[in-house]
Amino acid sequence: MRVAVLFIGGMHQALHIAPVAAALAERNDAEVSAYVATAQDAAALAALLKRLGVPPLNIIIMALPGWLMRLPGVKRAVKVMRLLLWSREIRRYDAILTAERSSTLLKRLPGRTPPMIHIPHGAGDRAKGFEPRLALFDHIVVAGPKDRRRMIAQGLVAPEHCTVSGAIKVAACRRMQRETGPLFGNDRPVILYNPHFDRRLASWHGFVAPLIDAVVADGCYNLIVAPHIRMFEMADAEERAVWRRRAVAGRVIVDLDSERLNDMSYALTADIYIGDVSSQVYEFLTTAKPCIFIDAHGADWRDNPDYAMWQFGPVCKNIPEIMTALDNAEDRHGDYVEMQRRMVADALGDSGDQAADHAAEQLLRAVAQSQSAS
Repeated sequence: MRVAVLFIGGMHQALHIAPVAAALAERNDAEVSAYVATAQDAAALAALLKRLGVPPLNIIIMALPGWLMRLPGVKRAVKVMRLLLWSREIRRYDAILTAERSSTLLKRLPGRTPPMIHIPHGAGDRAKGFEPRLALFDHIVVAGPKDRRRMIAQGLVAPEHCTVSGAIKVAACRRMQRETGPLFGNDRPVILYNPHFDRRLASWHGFVAPLIDAVVADGCYNLIVAPHIRMFEMADAEERAVWRRRAVAGRVIVDLDSERLNDMSYALTADIYIGDVSSQVYEFLTTAKPCIFIDAHGADWRDNPDYAMWQFGPVCKNIPEIMTALDNAEDRHGDYVEMQRRMVADALGDSGDQAADHAAEQLLRAVAQSQSAS
């Protein structure tokens, strides 16, 4: 079986599907090719596979003609252009695996499209994770029962076309975690501030600067400012430099684009989480720890499944509330720990280190069933 694995949604998605691609490639009955957008992504994927300790994959760069890239407005639709120009080649495979959803465009083109398998990049609660394009996939592999229930309940996938593998990224990150020594040269508790990039929901613009100032003035904590990697993907060097200057040696790390934003380095080492709607809170809570959430937009969040994660800790609307919650974090954690454990298990599943192997088996089974039905 020939499988095309699409890494076109950004390398922050790679750890959700690269381990599965590697698990497939190690089998005698599967031939895997990885498709990436740029030479930079090709190098990043090759480096990631090396860190995972797996053999290299056949990596193909979905190059676009230079004249096309010079047309006005093309950069806003570059992913669509890649899919269109490479569709003939990609659709010759026996199956397509992807962590993003723009690739469902292939299902709308005339002619045959092979079975498309989707592994979502995260196990969060936002409504965007449960949208109509999911219905175009032939099979969906999710980390835990939570997402499967919600997708089925919303009519996005039939029960027989959605399976649970366990948390692929979490298993991979634990596997490749390297010993790098402490991030700070002191024993103060470490806060991870991890805002989402979506300005309509995130807390970055109104909170990051005063939060840094308040934590530094308080003197009791270290702080890692680690926004979603898409926050600064379009920022120029000057804008990045402005925020990097907010770092304080031995006290505050400001990380806008390193691999640590993707490989759970901070989630696995920080003591307290501050965030808004990022699914990375589930990765942080693979071990139950205190969490604080920022309601930057007056959300109607109670009993709202899009904000289910806000049951993991106090929800704050301003800096004084956040600092009070920080001071009470350890004492109040007992109020939330059972909820954290139950909901994280529901979101991430319990297959441990075998998640990628389970996903690979589920993909092959789904493709075989699709082929026998056609």
